[in-house]
Amino acid sequence: MERKSAAAVICRTALFAALTCVATIIIRIPSPLGGYINFGDCILLIGAWMLGPVGGIAAGALGSLFA
Repeated sequence: MERKSAAAVICRTALFAALTCVATIIIRIPSPLGGYINFGDCILLIGAWMLGPVGGIAAGALGSLFA
């Protein structure tokens, strides 16, 4: 198993947080019930899969918070 540096993990977490924020704000699909569906959740799940539990939680929390 390959060790990752702390800087690489922080950069990837920030990248997925930014992608989650942008996908939540920009890509909105209106729902017939009055709300909307966004692709931020899809990017959040991909980020959690790639980053692991701690990085996924951090990216999801920050990206959704900024959106």
